[in-house]
Amino acid sequence: MVSKPIFFILGALAACLWLVAEETPFARAVRDLAAPAFAVRQAARTALAEAGWEARRELEEATRHPDPEVADVARQLLAEMLPGVTRNTPESQRRLVIRYLAMTQAEEKRGLVRELLRERPAPYALLLDVLEWEKTPAAQVVIVQGMLDQTPAVLSSCLEAGDPALYERLLQWSVRLEMTAAIPRVAVYAWRNGKLETLRNQATNLLATNDRPYLRRLLAELHLLADAPEAALATAATLDDSAYRRELFARTGRWAELAAELAREMGQPTGPKLVQLAAAQRLAGQDKEAVATLARLAGEKRKPAGPDDDGDDDDDDEGGEVIWFDRQIGGMGGMFFEGNIDGMFAGAMMQQMVRQHPRGGRQVAAGAWTYLLAYGLETDALGELQRRKDVATASALLVQQYRYVEADRLLREALAATPSDLLLRVRRAGILQALGDPKAADPVRELLDACRRGEANMADEGVFLNVLEAMRLEGFQQEIAAVLPDLLGRFTGPREDLLQNVAQYLAPERSRLLNYWFWWEQLVRDNPGEAMADRAARVRDFLAGQLDAAETERILRLPLRPEVGLDKQMVGLQQVGLTCLYLGRQEEAIAACRLAVRMGNEAEEKPKPRLAQVRQVLGDVLLDCAQWTEAAEEHGALWLENRVLRSLLFHGLGLAWGGRREAAAEVVARALKLHDPASPGWLFLFLDPEEWPEANRELLLLTERVARAVPAEALPAARRLGDYELERRLARRQWYEAVVSPAGKTPGALLQINADLAFAECRARLATDGAAATLAAAKRISDAFPFDIDGAADTVEALDRAGFAPEADALTAHVLEREQAILDKLPDASQHLNGYAWMCARTGRNLEQGETCVRRALEQMPDNDAYLDTLAVILHRRGDLDGAVAAMRTCLRLKPNNHLYRRQLAAWLAEAERKP
Repeated sequence: MVSKPIFFILGALAACLWLVAEETPFARAVRDLAAPAFAVRQAARTALAEAGWEARRELEEATRHPDPEVADVARQLLAEMLPGVTRNTPESQRRLVIRYLAMTQAEEKRGLVRELLRERPAPYALLLDVLEWEKTPAAQVVIVQGMLDQTPAVLSSCLEAGDPALYERLLQWSVRLEMTAAIPRVAVYAWRNGKLETLRNQATNLLATNDRPYLRRLLAELHLLADAPEAALATAATLDDSAYRRELFARTGRWAELAAELAREMGQPTGPKLVQLAAAQRLAGQDKEAVATLARLAGEKRKPAGPDDDGDDDDDDEGGEVIWFDRQIGGMGGMFFEGNIDGMFAGAMMQQMVRQHPRGGRQVAAGAWTYLLAYGLETDALGELQRRKDVATASALLVQQYRYVEADRLLREALAATPSDLLLRVRRAGILQALGDPKAADPVRELLDACRRGEANMADEGVFLNVLEAMRLEGFQQEIAAVLPDLLGRFTGPREDLLQNVAQYLAPERSRLLNYWFWWEQLVRDNPGEAMADRAARVRDFLAGQLDAAETERILRLPLRPEVGLDKQMVGLQQVGLTCLYLGRQEEAIAACRLAVRMGNEAEEKPKPRLAQVRQVLGDVLLDCAQWTEAAEEHGALWLENRVLRSLLFHGLGLAWGGRREAAAEVVARALKLHDPASPGWLFLFLDPEEWPEANRELLLLTERVARAVPAEALPAARRLGDYELERRLARRQWYEAVVSPAGKTPGALLQINADLAFAECRARLATDGAAATLAAAKRISDAFPFDIDGAADTVEALDRAGFAPEADALTAHVLEREQAILDKLPDASQHLNGYAWMCARTGRNLEQGETCVRRALEQMPDNDAYLDTLAVILHRRGDLDGAVAAMRTCLRLKPNNHLYRRQLAAWLAEAERKP
C-alpha cells in the first residue's frame, strides 16, 4: 500500500512531467452495449474484446453503468482481458504475458520481463500496463527495475517516437515505489526539460511537511544539478543514510568534511576503514593526519577467521581483520603526499583485507597489495606479493614500471625453485621478448613441441589452454599458429568439444575481430571429410592472407551458398566484409556489406536487428569521407529501430566525418538527450572534446554532479577542454574510489589511477605555483610513473598552452633522456622505441629521431596498430599528410572499429581537401 505522503510527491512530479492521459475511442462501443438491437450489442462486445487493454478505461467506467446488463458485460470483458495486450500486440508477446500471469515468484517474473524486453518491437507500453495491473510492490519493482536497466533504449525509443509519456510514466512509478536508483534519471529529465527549479521548489515544500528519506535524496540530487552543493549537503545532513552522505562529500570534493564524518562515525576503525579515512585526509591536504591514520594500522593483530584458525597467519586468507607491520617508507609514498614527510608509516604487509562496498552489498576480499598499490606504494606491494609467492603479479608490476631486469631475476629465482611452472616460463619468455632478446621465443617453441609430444603436464587440456592463453598475452601468437594444426589432432573423439577453445589461436593476433570459428564451420561444410590438421592449416593461412588468389576467392564465396537462409547469408557477408578489409581487399569489403544491406532492404520482412549490424560493419569498412556521409544517411533511416543511441551516434559522426557539420550537430544534440544520465562515460569515446566542446561540457557536468563513479574517459575530456581544475577534481574522486574499492583492479590499473591524480594535480597547480614548480613536480611524477608517456606529454601541452615553452622543452627532454638511457642498454626494446617516438609525436619535438625509433619498432612488429598510429602522427607533424593518411588507413584496417583512428583520419582527409 502506498502511503499518503507519496501521493503528494506523485502529484508534484506529475505536474512537473506533464503526464497526460489520452482519451480512447471506445466510448461509443460501450454505449452500444445497451442498444436495443442484439446485432449492435454483439458487434460492440466483439469490438471491445478485440481492442483488449485499449478499451480498459471505458470498460472500468461501464462497470458502474445504470443498466445491470451493460455493467455485467463490462466486468466479463475486463476479467478476460490480458494486461497490456491489444489487437496490435504480436502473438509472441501475448504468449509471454500469459506465462507471466501464471507466475508467482519474483525471480520467475524477472526472467519473463527480460524476455519481453528482448522482443521487437520493444513492448514498453505493454510492460507499463502490466505494471499498473500488478498489485504487489515487489512485482512492480521487478518491472520498473527491468526497464530502468535498459534506460538508454527505453528513453531513446519513447522520446524519439514523440511519446515522452511512456518514459514519464516509468519515472513516476520509480518515485511511487521510492526506487533510489532512478533518482538521477528523474532529476536529469526535469533538468533537461526546463523543470528543475519547479521540481526543486515542490520537493522543498513537500519536505517541510513530509520528511521522508527518499524525498531528501531526491532533493539533494536536484540541488547538485542546480549547482548548489551546500544545499545538497544540508538536505542530506539529517538523512539516516551515512553511506549516501559520505558519497555526497566525495562527489562535491568536500574532503575535510568527509574525513571528519568518517572519523566521527568509525569510533575505533581498523583495516580498510582506516585506509579510507587516510585517503580522505590526504585529499583534504591533511598529510600529517593521514600519516597518523596509517600509522594506527601498525601492529594491528588479526582476529581468527573461523574454526580453521591454527595460528598460522601465512595460510589464513579468509575474512577477519588483518596484520600490519611497521614499515618506514620514502620515495613514492613521500612524493605522493605532496610534502616531504619523514617517517610515514604505511601498514605494509596486510595478508587479506575485507572491504564493504561503500553503498552496501556483500563483502569482497581484496589482497593487501591492491590497497598498497591504490596508495601508490609499489615497493611495499612488491614485498607483500613476494612474501605471498605471487611471482606472476609481482613480475607484472615490475614490467609495468619497465623494471625488466628485476622482473627477469625474480622469475629466474622462482623457476629455479619450481622448474615445472609452465606459466612462469612463458612469462619470462615475454619479458625477454620485451627486452629485445632474439631467442625469446625459444622456450615457447620448446613448450609447444612438448605439448605436441604429449609430455609432462602439458597433456592436461586445462593446463594446455592456460599456457596457450599466456603465450598469446605475451605476444607469441605467431608461434602458436605455426604449430597449432599439428596439435589439434589431440582434440578428437570425446574431447572435440574443446576444439573451439583451441581453434581461436588460428586467427592472427592482429585480427582478433575476425571470426575464426565462422570460417572453420564454412570449411567443415565445404569438405566434411578433411583432416582436422589440414583444415586448421587452411583456416590459419586464409586468415593470414597466405593462400593463393583463387582459393581465397573460393572460400570468400562459401557463405553465399543458396541453400542457407537470408539471415545466415547476411552474417556471412558481414564476415566477408571484415575479412576482406583485413586482407587489404577494400572494394570487395564494401561490396560485400552493400550486398548484405540490399538483401536486407529487399526482403519481404526486413531482418531489422541484422540489418542494423550490417550497416554498422559497412561503416567500419569505409575509409573515405564521401562514403561515410553516404553510409550515415543510409544508416540514419534505421537507427531508431535498433541499438538506438549507439546507432544515432554512428549516424551523427558519419555526417561529421563527411563534412556535414550542421546536420551532425543536430544528431549529436539528440543523442545527448537520449543517453542514460547515470552512466555518461562511454559517450566520451565518440565525441572528441575539441570537435564537440559543448557536448563534452554537458557530459562532464553530469559526470561530476550525477554519476556515482568517474569514468576514466572523463579525465582526458576535461584536460582537452583545458579545464585542469575540473580534471583535478575528477581525478581525486577516481583515486578515492580506487582506494576504497581496489579489489579486481590490475597492478597497471592501480598505478595508472595514481599517475592520473599526480599529473592532474601537477597541471592544476600551474596557475598558482608557476612553471618552475610545475616542471619540478612533473619530472618527479614522470620518474615515479615512467610508463605514463601521455601524462608527461599532457603536461608539456599544458605548459605550451600557458606560454612556458622553455619548461615544456625541459620536461620533454627529461622524458626522452630517460627513454634513451633504456634504449642504450636495450636497443631492440620495441616498447621503448615506440615510447620515445610517441613522446616526440605528442609534443612535436625531436620528430626526426622519433620517426627513426618508431620505424625500428615497426620492423619488429609491422602490424602493431599502436606503433603505426605513432608513425602517422609524426608524419603529419612533419608535413607528410599523404604518408599520415596512408598509415592511419592501415591502422583502421587492423582495428576497423577504433573511433579514435577514424576521427583522426577524417580530420586529415578534410585537411587534404582544403589544401590548394
